[in-house]
Amino acid sequence: ISLVNVNRGASRFESILGELGLMERLLSDFDKQKVLQVLESELDTVNCNLKLAELKQKSRKLLQEALQNEDVKDK
Repeated sequence: ISLVNVNRGASRFESILGELGLMERLLSDFDKQKVLQVLESELDTVNCNLKLAELKQKSRKLLQEALQNEDVKDK
């Protein structure tokens, strides 16, 4: 569960949780019943881990390409 300050930094949480399919675990205010409901819901760790692996792979590729472009500029 992520409890966010809607006035500051919420977009970062929305971005990553959206990518991982975990938006239902994002709360903007503390509501004990909602927290308990979310905690009792099943977490699809397999799908979440697959999406996370894809994001990591994309990030690595972008970094590698950026570093290769820098090497070309330096020559």
